[in-house]
Amino acid sequence: MRKLIVLSILVFVFTPVSTSTIMADDTELYVAGIDTVAPNVLIIFDNSASMNREMSAVEYDPAYSYPNVLGIDPNAVYYKSTGNSWDKIYRNTIGEILCADARDALSTYGFFNGRIMSDSTLSQ
Repeated sequence: MRKLIVLSILVFVFTPVSTSTIMADDTELYVAGIDTVAPNVLIIFDNSASMNREMSAVEYDPAYSYPNVLGIDPNAVYYKSTGNSWDKIYRNTIGEILCADARDALSTYGFFNGRIMSDSTLSQ
C-alpha cells in the first residue's frame, strides 16, 4: 500500500511538468538542419492608386501597318537578353526563324516569349 501512495505522489508531482504547454516559433519548421542557404523570397503588395486603374490593350493586328516610331527595321526580329534594350537583331525576317512555335507566335501575336536555340548557319 505504501508503494501505491508513493507512486501516486510521484505521478501527481511529475504530471504537470510533462503536460505543460510547449511554445515554438514557426521558423523551427523550416530549418531542417540547413542554415547556410539564405532565403530568396520577395513578396510585394502594391496598394497604390495605380493598381485601381483599368488598362486598355489592343490586340496585335498583323494586317495593320504600325508606325515606325523608333526608326528600326520593321521586318527584323529583335531580342532582349538582359536589361530593357531591344536593339539586338536576332533575324532579319520572321521567315528566317527555324522554330515553328516562335515563328507562328510572331506572325500571329507580334511577340514570342520563351527560349529559342540559336542556329549557327544564320548570321547573328
